[in-house]
Amino acid sequence: GRKGVGKTRLLTELVDAAVELFPGRVLPVRLAFEADQDSKYVSPLNALMRALDLSRPDSVEEVVPLIERTLAERRQVAVLVLDELEEAYKFPDGSGAAVAYDLSRIGNARTPRIMCFLTGSSRELRRLVFAKLDPEAQRRYPSYKNLCLNSTKFVPVWIFPVLDPASFHDAIESICRRGGERRGRSDVELFITSGGNLRSLEMELFRGHA
Repeated sequence: GRKGVGKTRLLTELVDAAVELFPGRVLPVRLAFEADQDSKYVSPLNALMRALDLSRPDSVEEVVPLIERTLAERRQVAVLVLDELEEAYKFPDGSGAAVAYDLSRIGNARTPRIMCFLTGSSRELRRLVFAKLDPEAQRRYPSYKNLCLNSTKFVPVWIFPVLDPASFHDAIESICRRGGERRGRSDVELFITSGGNLRSLEMELFRGHA
């Protein structure tokens, strides 16, 4: 989605709601506070290891299985939110490429214990993650190493750039006054199901009334 559409707000509120609904079961990892001191990028897998207080195994291939086993034993689910992911590809020393490698391992995890959300611009993030950049575009992203995530379980979802949060709430109230039914759902739940699109929101609120 475009800048300002509400990607960060949506995911932040979603994670906070999950923590409240499932106390002790959801492990939020705030990657903004987990930056590696020796390099300029945030390693999602290193952040998870630190959050779980785990020692890094000898083999790189054992990192994700170890994290999955630990989460299963503790009956937890880890939620990672990588906001504005395309910024990692801009590091001039190429160190941001490690983020993509981490994501490829997370995306191919065998169990649904690690939930990972990536946000970014509609055009740039889609090309960086699911396509190949042309040479001119690659110059803008020194950490891009031709690693696409098409073979992983990541699914692109676009948020329609229609409403800011206040306007979205007003739209809900307006449609409900015309006979739509909210059924106790929050603004965040309705935003997720409708994608912020007015027509989809109207259909959602009038569902079951036809």
